[in-house]
Amino acid sequence: MCERSRKGVGFVLTATMVAGVGVLGANGQPAYAGERGTLAHRSIAPVRISLGWPQQVNNRGQVLSLLALWQRGVLTEIDGLDGSSVITRDINGRGQVVGQSGTPSGDLHGFVWQGGVMTDLGTLGGANSAALGINERGEVVGVSNTADGANSYFVWRRGVMTRVPTPGPVDMGYSTARINNRGQVAATYNSDEPPPPGAMPPLRILLWDDRSGLTDLGDLGGHDARLYDLNDLGQIVGTDNPVDRNASVFFWDRGVRTLLGEMNSSPPLGSIDVNNRGQVVFTGISANRADRAYLWHRGVLTDLGDLPGVHSSTAAAINERGDVTGNLVGPSGLRGYVWRRGVVTQLDVFGANDNTGHATGMNDDGMVVGISFDAEELGVPAKGLVWYTDRRRS
Repeated sequence: MCERSRKGVGFVLTATMVAGVGVLGANGQPAYAGERGTLAHRSIAPVRISLGWPQQVNNRGQVLSLLALWQRGVLTEIDGLDGSSVITRDINGRGQVVGQSGTPSGDLHGFVWQGGVMTDLGTLGGANSAALGINERGEVVGVSNTADGANSYFVWRRGVMTRVPTPGPVDMGYSTARINNRGQVAATYNSDEPPPPGAMPPLRILLWDDRSGLTDLGDLGGHDARLYDLNDLGQIVGTDNPVDRNASVFFWDRGVRTLLGEMNSSPPLGSIDVNNRGQVVFTGISANRADRAYLWHRGVLTDLGDLPGVHSSTAAAINERGDVTGNLVGPSGLRGYVWRRGVVTQLDVFGANDNTGHATGMNDDGMVVGISFDAEELGVPAKGLVWYTDRRRS
């Protein structure tokens, strides 16, 4: 995790402490925050931007989509190494963008883009590579074909690509990796253990840096372990995905795994996000089995969606101040929201014709990005939006 770019009843919890697995509260019961949240009477109006489907926003107010960057009314297209094709994956606070681009030779390479300058990261000897994340120091984590025909993760620093060791093979099409501001890398790999009939090889998670070496998180209790985020403390959040029951969200810290709760679906609606205070947001299950946004911190679980008229909710991101954004289904339909110190404020759609809103990311100043559209007009493009949710910082 780099700069934030911006995510109990009904939970199945393990009641014992075995093999480095933590639990919530006493006697296997979750420790819930006692106060019910409130729904603000006002909502926050959006500002339309000239960017389709915003994905992330950094603390400079730069908004990233798959193909372009927007800042203060100016849209900048990101041209690929071949002059056209590009898919972005991440942005840091310096405005450096990483992703994957076509090359003149027809291969696909990872890149770093900044201020109109595109840098080809190259490969580990094979044909293709992809950049997956970047930290505030400009260090990049990615995945590449190698000269021996395998795939491997890499860290790129100041023009030098270092191979990351993995306990098992890496599937380039299903690779996930994060890099934090200490240079630690969390990534998924394929286990060598035999999969159940008809299933893919189980995914596992590793943590690596060039000082401490490799830590294999191992079998976390499910068929698959999926990675979602890594903070600057080396704490990891993800999901266990057993074959015989619902997937669960976990928080891993220095060898101890804490189960936070079950999910209705995997991959989850919304996202799973952790900030540098160790606060985690995720989408769990309410008492009536609906999707529900939760905030977890130091064993205390706060229900963000227990609000009058709200049928379901999801979490998308949490910033360094502990503000949360996500989406809820209430009296007005699907809307984005911001949760701040127990108060949930809805985010308006754009114009009278739109009936659906969706928040996707938030920065530390409370600037939220997302879209709105008319769900009954499937051929009409969604509108890219920004909501300035903190009036002191807008």
